Amino acid sequence: MRALFVSALALAASTAPAFAEAPPPGCKVTLENFARVKIPYARPHVYTAMGCQGTVFVESMTGNVKTTIEQWQGEKLGSIVHITFQRGQAISKSQAGF
Repeated sequence: MRALFVSALALAASTAPAFAEAPPPGCKVTLENFARVKIPYARPHVYTAMGCQGTVFVESMTGNVKTTIEQWQGEKLGSIVHITFQRGQAISKSQAGF
């Protein structure tokens, strides 16, 4: 299952849209921001908890369901947050490097 997920991310990353929705300059999130996000927060609530809008990392459409993964850079070098949205709500979140 993990290999399938990694392969899907690699494929999605290779076809990901340009980063047109960059977060505001200086927007660096913390582990505390990440902890505030609850599933299934609506997208505006996620942005409030995170302190800014994320960068669109991956978008896909399956049937009539759009899935978007947004990414935030952390304050610590190499730290990152991914939050997955469907139907305007957060359905999963992950972090690394904090």
